[in-house]
Amino acid sequence: MITKLTVVIPTNRTKYLDEAINSINGQHNFKCNILIVDDGATPSIESQIGKQYPNLKYIKHSKNKGLPASRNTGVKAVKTEFLVFLDCDDLLKPNFVQEMISTCEKNNWQACVCLPDFFFSHGFPINRKIIFFLLSIIRDLLLLFSYIFNHKCLSRDGFFLVQSSHVIFKTALLRRFPSDESYLTAANDWKLMAEILAQEKVGIIPKKLSCYRYHYQSQSQSRNTVSKWVYYDRMLREIPNVCQKGSLVNFFKMYNFLGHRLLSS
Repeated sequence: MITKLTVVIPTNRTKYLDEAINSINGQHNFKCNILIVDDGATPSIESQIGKQYPNLKYIKHSKNKGLPASRNTGVKAVKTEFLVFLDCDDLLKPNFVQEMISTCEKNNWQACVCLPDFFFSHGFPINRKIIFFLLSIIRDLLLLFSYIFNHKCLSRDGFFLVQSSHVIFKTALLRRFPSDESYLTAANDWKLMAEILAQEKVGIIPKKLSCYRYHYQSQSQSRNTVSKWVYYDRMLREIPNVCQKGSLVNFFKMYNFLGHRLLSS
């Protein structure tokens, strides 16, 4: 079986990691390479997980560099045609790789995004569940809107509808568009996607093929404590102009405005 895809997992913790790895190894009709970029974990991820997974390799940072730098490290090491970034707390459904690769190849897309399922970790507050449940519904509707009205592709101003757990990339594309390593706490996915969308088509598969876990430590890849809203403001200033105009981005601007006031507490 030819291995076409590597899943890069940048992390400095092992909580949920076995679940993520098992979801990769449970893919239908596809064998995947797994590369864990250990972002300064103590003790090392390798010493905690060991060599129980033969398709898993490790790269270790001597100190914590943050999520974007870890992703860039992974991209440089990948040798397969396709690449997926997966956070250690997220999951791939069994048909994720088969559907994503076949659709990219059929349409000659350099990247493709699916709809994500979501679930909450134990003890997640009910008021936050309601907020994120509604936000998830809005995101899915906007992705479907883009699919219908933008020829099955993501609109350039829809960069904020994408998170790493539901995107597949051609590795060559990510070598052209490295992650901005100065975005330590948030918005690194969206900044990257905006830069890609300014020049390339990103396809959409209107199926739920991955699972995103909501919990309080979803942004714990870095020890940086700058508020995510600071990064959102900065991103809106720095992304290409073509991604700052349109009907979709207005939803993000409204969310960003309200978030400062309602979700920061």
